[in-house]
Amino acid sequence: ITYPVVSALRSDIDTLVVFDAHLDLRGEYLGSEINHATVMRNILENLNIPIVFVGVRAYSFDEISYLSSTASGEVTVCDVNKVVRGECVFGDYGRAYLSIDIDVLDPAYAPGVSNPEPFGLTPREFMHALESVLEHTGKLVGVDVVEVNPLVDVNDITSILAAKIIVELVGYVEEWFK
Repeated sequence: ITYPVVSALRSDIDTLVVFDAHLDLRGEYLGSEINHATVMRNILENLNIPIVFVGVRAYSFDEISYLSSTASGEVTVCDVNKVVRGECVFGDYGRAYLSIDIDVLDPAYAPGVSNPEPFGLTPREFMHALESVLEHTGKLVGVDVVEVNPLVDVNDITSILAAKIIVELVGYVEEWFK
């Protein structure tokens, strides 16, 4: 859902901030150029929106090659280790759109995802990073939470965690308007 929403809001977005275990910058995946593994590359190439990745820990050769060839300033990556150590340097994101892929969290906390990736963030580490990002955002234009997969969830803990993140985010943003 991220691509069509960001496309529709393009004129209102200065920065796309993506919490994800994966970069989703592949040129193609399983023979297709339009899918969950290529969405961020399509946004970069078609919508020209700078992207900040937070919590990434899985890369493909294609993505690394693409990152090394993209212009400086288009993509910023704060990998999971930097998040955990508190070493991410967040800039002024202006009007930001936030995309949260639930697999940014460790599968111990969010097993109900299609592409689990071990060594992810704890919910507390995620919330701390999210608050840091929001403090550097002039206006939150929109938010999506993606890749919750109830078919592989365990006792709905991923769905409950995703819902809790949304509730906390709404509460945080509501504070801006007081």
